[in-house]
Amino acid sequence: YRYWAKRELRERDPAKVKAALDSWVAALDPADPRYRHHQIEAVWLYRGIDATNTPLLAELLECGDHHARAAATHQLRYWHDQFDNGPALLRKLANDPSVLVRMEAAIAASYIGTPDALDALLDTIKHPNIGHLSYAIRTALGSRTIEPLWKGNVEFAAAHPELPKFMAAFDLRQKMSPKQNYSAKDAEFDTQKNLKIVKISAVKERMLFDLTRFEVQARQPVRIDFTNPDATAHNLVIVAPGAEEEIGLAANEMAKNPKEAKRGQYVPKSKKVLHATRMIAPLSATALRFTAPKKPGDYPYLCTFPGHWIIMKGVMVVK
Repeated sequence: YRYWAKRELRERDPAKVKAALDSWVAALDPADPRYRHHQIEAVWLYRGIDATNTPLLAELLECGDHHARAAATHQLRYWHDQFDNGPALLRKLANDPSVLVRMEAAIAASYIGTPDALDALLDTIKHPNIGHLSYAIRTALGSRTIEPLWKGNVEFAAAHPELPKFMAAFDLRQKMSPKQNYSAKDAEFDTQKNLKIVKISAVKERMLFDLTRFEVQARQPVRIDFTNPDATAHNLVIVAPGAEEEIGLAANEMAKNPKEAKRGQYVPKSKKVLHATRMIAPLSATALRFTAPKKPGDYPYLCTFPGHWIIMKGVMVVK
């Protein structure tokens, strides 16, 4: 209803709408629990009729509700040139305690596209910035307005060591993401209510899994997020109870075959191999999805890179 109301008002006389909107905003009750919400709705309507209300936006940018500050920061990308202290405002928001506000500040920087906006964007890097925030920062850095201000500038990179450090960390996280090649089938599997998610990583320079035992229910959908921060390739292969030595030795034999060695996968063709990831290159990751066996028991998992299986193994307990 709010959307359709704003849409209807956009079709009316802008001057009359603005006059009515100014009066409505002035009459809002600060004691109303939805006071900030109403103010933000007003901001969207001002924008919809190509009008501005910078005092209202300035108030929202300073308010105590981080959701309202984030929404106001979103609007700042369009009204920044209406503020005498626009660069200082953006920089303050880039250092806001709220991750959501900092994310909106990063995106706003790409719309503004000035050296001052780049400075604000670089400030967001100085705070924790994983997840959606890191993606917003990286996208802003690659925008057509911001990228020319820093890319290829060796002196700039030297003066801002946080920038190449952030880029390297972001690229590494992308390589390590188990969401790569995510399909519609994968998405459907992941929506199951009783999905068991297990996170397993190779231990760097130790030839070990960091998790050597986990439990699932019979017939339960399972997703293993397997990451490899090591300098050596690894995989994760689930085998039938008691079959780890047989499969491990078979994988060793595969290494003697030039064709298999060239392929580098080392997963023996055996009915005792129940589920297997591909061989994961260093600094990368994958996800293994399957339904747990219906028969309870201890199901070993191992890395079948030749020789690794002797110590790089664990057990999935099916109950």
